[in-house]
Amino acid sequence: HILESDRHLAYVVLGLKAGLPIEAAQQRAREQMGGATRALINIILSIYSTLSTNTLNLMRSLAEHRQDKAALSRAQEEATEREFFLHQSQLVGQIGGWRADPVKNTVMWTEGVNAIVEMPLDYKPDLETGLDFYTAETRPKVVECLNKTLSTGEPFNIQVQVTGAQTDLS
Repeated sequence: HILESDRHLAYVVLGLKAGLPIEAAQQRAREQMGGATRALINIILSIYSTLSTNTLNLMRSLAEHRQDKAALSRAQEEATEREFFLHQSQLVGQIGGWRADPVKNTVMWTEGVNAIVEMPLDYKPDLETGLDFYTAETRPKVVECLNKTLSTGEPFNIQVQVTGAQTDLS
């Protein structure tokens, strides 16, 4: 609206400089403000409105992005701390976890399991060899839980005894 007011006043001043009385200068300014000048002003005002709206939206998006980035960073730090705590707890408490993939015939052990069964970290047993580390008393329970998981898809959590390093791992 300032642009419109300034433009109108400029037309009035030009009319006065041309020798028109004030009323006639104002009438001419109103006429000049119509048509192409009015359309140009409306276009410029529309562009400013769109630019302002887009700038505000961009500023909001940037603020949200910064907040999301900070939250992600905090979550990553917390996950790293939890991983470290879990790792240390496994080693100190001599506990561990594993995941089996019967389709690929693989077992993935945590470092805690490798330490308990006294095997190097690069040791990657197949499923049958991984089961050999359970004591004779606990192996049937583990196999039963595995079979139940295969049929239902439900995970299991049990505490069982394992043996140390095997003498014949071929």
